[in-house]
Amino acid sequence: MKRFFVLMLAGLLCSSAASAQGWLDAMKRVATDAIDQATGGKLTEKAIVGTWNYSAPGVKMNSSDMLANVGGTVMESTVSEKLKGIYEKVGIVPGACTITFADDDTFSMPVKGRAVTGTYEFDPSTHAITLHVGKLKTAVTGYAYISGGNLQLVFPVDKLVSFVTAVGSKISSLSSLSTLLQKYDDVNLGFEFSK
Repeated sequence: MKRFFVLMLAGLLCSSAASAQGWLDAMKRVATDAIDQATGGKLTEKAIVGTWNYSAPGVKMNSSDMLANVGGTVMESTVSEKLKGIYEKVGIVPGACTITFADDDTFSMPVKGRAVTGTYEFDPSTHAITLHVGKLKTAVTGYAYISGGNLQLVFPVDKLVSFVTAVGSKISSLSSLSTLLQKYDDVNLGFEFSK
């Protein structure tokens, strides 16, 4: 229960300048995060089924330090804004891509006029999702989270974080970023979808 109130407070603090709709969205996110945590990820497992439309970059940063997590929420929005510009340059914009998860553990995603299909496995206890791409005979593992009415599909960037941390010790302009990133156990980047 204490964690729920901390999450709610973090959501409220991070959206203090937001409009009434922003507050409502923040409350939805805190509530779905709390319910999902209380059900051991079963909410996400059931809610993932359906067709999702790309809406924004997805960023998820986790730390065992609660204060770092509160700061991470602010940092997530900054990173998301930077990713948005990068995604736009390669054509990943709202309305340009969708992904559909079926209840028979299959998925499909149109890419450049062709359907990429395969199967998926979701582990509710860890939120790990593995996409097995049929024709490519390859698997990609990331994480899926339902937050409010959105689906975040994100992938680990640990190697990138390790690189920035190592380079940051040698390049002064990256030292503040590397210091911030060292506080996080997990940094995941990807996509946010809405129905």
